[in-house]
Amino acid sequence: MKNPTLSNFTYLILDKLGKFLLTAGTVALMARYLGPELIGKLNYTSAYAGLLGFFVVQGLDQFVVRELLRSPNKKSEILAGSFLIKAGGSLLILLLSLLIWAFSIFSAELSFLIFLFSFAFIANSFDFIDIWFQSQSLNKLSLISRQSGVLISCLFRVGMVFAHMPIWVFAFAQILESFCYAAIQIYIFRKRFSLELPLRQSFDSASQILKKGWPLIASSFLVLFYSSFGQLLLGNREKFADLGLFASSNRVLEYVSIFPMALSTAIFPWLAKSYLNYAEEFSAARKEIEIFLGAVNCLAWIGTLAVFFLSKPIIALLFGAKFSGSVPLLQILCWSIPPIFFSVIRHAWLTIHGRLEAALRFECIVTVLNLVLNTILITKFSANGAAFASLITAYAANIVAGIFILPIRDSIYLYVRGLRAFALFGTDRILRQVRR
Repeated sequence: MKNPTLSNFTYLILDKLGKFLLTAGTVALMARYLGPELIGKLNYTSAYAGLLGFFVVQGLDQFVVRELLRSPNKKSEILAGSFLIKAGGSLLILLLSLLIWAFSIFSAELSFLIFLFSFAFIANSFDFIDIWFQSQSLNKLSLISRQSGVLISCLFRVGMVFAHMPIWVFAFAQILESFCYAAIQIYIFRKRFSLELPLRQSFDSASQILKKGWPLIASSFLVLFYSSFGQLLLGNREKFADLGLFASSNRVLEYVSIFPMALSTAIFPWLAKSYLNYAEEFSAARKEIEIFLGAVNCLAWIGTLAVFFLSKPIIALLFGAKFSGSVPLLQILCWSIPPIFFSVIRHAWLTIHGRLEAALRFECIVTVLNLVLNTILITKFSANGAAFASLITAYAANIVAGIFILPIRDSIYLYVRGLRAFALFGTDRILRQVRR
């Protein structure tokens, strides 16, 4: 079986770098125009909408990819079931956001922003197309549609900055990006593939996906919850300026974390296909996998050191002097890059092996730990407390779970062997050059 991981990883890195180049300048303009407090409000309402939208985020995507690889003859039914789940979830999100707005749970401004961010999830119903591209190792097609949507959204945001538009317009830009991305995906899918979605069978397929994948749905919600809890707590205390500083440092972290995220998406179909259908090939490719993981892990540590020492010029360049308070936050958060890498590998490993209950137990541990830390540290140290809570959680949860949850130890062994394999691989290459 041909190994498409390197080419897919290349396309995904190009995708992430392209998005960085397109959005970095836009984010810088928005930050200078809106300032920390309004940026904080945008992130606060986006976090709430994200919690409502756990059904249509990527919690089930890897599970659906695995099902497509296990049962390629049922691909139409599986994709239709995925679409039904996401479409139903999108409508539920929209209804909940309207109720929040109608009953004035938040201020009129915040409720309207939550509604706008929630409306963008309607377009995510068509993410089944991206799932299909992933299962077929066609990340090039995802790159084209995603970059087109990002480009249109960035141009819109830049225009709104120069037009001095209010904050809600920048939330509307998320709707524009999501629907442009979906429209281009649909066009490519219909142009390249003659795949019909049987809506009658989709109900049975959706039921099976939910029945088998409910631990991933629950895990996805827990991840969203504890990832957003610090921001939500800061917003609930009406410290929107502090939240804006924290969100800006998190944005830089997202840019640096593109490698592990791209790796997980690129390598997952290859790992799953090898493991499910070609046991001997999976065993033969294990060393190659370990070297690849070790290389990207080393890049994660290099990225951490680079961000730590360059945090001040990075913040000044991207966000300006108003966001100087983000520098110490970034210097704290950057050390969580290596465990972020491990987390995406762990998640993929457990999904491949069908250990979804173990993944759920792990996320329960992480959630409890993160909530306790955020509640204590934010009360005393505000945004710095949120940053320390995220950092401590990233390391402590992995250690605790590795001790008490047996299936996670396999992914830890793979992680450690990856470092060892890459070190041996590099040493061997150096010795060969010296002998020449």
